[in-house]
Amino acid sequence: MHKRRRRRGEEVIRCLIQTVSLKRAESILFSSQADDAGLPDVRTWLVQAFKNKMETQPEPTLVELIRYNNWANAQIIAVCQKLDASQLDATAPGTYGSIYDTLGHMIRAEADYIGRITGNRPQPTFQWADKPSMDEIAAFAERVADALLDVVQRVPPTQMVHEEEDGLTMDYQARHLFMQAINHGIEHRTNITTILAGLGIATPEIDGWGYLFAHPDRFQLKEGRHDHHQ
Repeated sequence: MHKRRRRRGEEVIRCLIQTVSLKRAESILFSSQADDAGLPDVRTWLVQAFKNKMETQPEPTLVELIRYNNWANAQIIAVCQKLDASQLDATAPGTYGSIYDTLGHMIRAEADYIGRITGNRPQPTFQWADKPSMDEIAAFAERVADALLDVVQRVPPTQMVHEEEDGLTMDYQARHLFMQAINHGIEHRTNITTILAGLGIATPEIDGWGYLFAHPDRFQLKEGRHDHHQ
């Protein structure tokens, strides 16, 4: 009887190890099936183990948000590469600055976030003070995007980041910088699209819906027509 209960317990544990849903794991652990299998003594340990797993592995939605950020940046850069110097210098009330300066600020910031997490900040092949061309900025932005996606997939979100400046220290989890990258990108892309709209230049659809329709397979998008007469 004891061996049979132990085997049932091992089957439940194997099932839990293979699942990716914490709620599903908890529903099994706190069911009569777990009681029959003799698992009440390991419930707390297993629930904590699953929480630790979910906190230290890349969260799919967070990774997808970084993919979205990179895609949206690329859409904006593609538009900016077609602008002339006067358009790149344009600004609007309430925005960060000119289109050119805002774009450079965005990409430099993302490189900085990567450096804070990994200690290895991507460096451009040019000096920002030399006013690089849009093509040069676009090439650097692509490198930064690849590095940012690599970091969010490779670095546990709960990995600690340590900073020292002016005699002060600060420690926090890497997930904060991923959140900052997403928020920062949205804010400054909006600055740029606001300026573009003021110039009468069509802006790309770079919101969540635009990303969905640009990547239908990633979201298993299915479209059709509903017959109201049936």
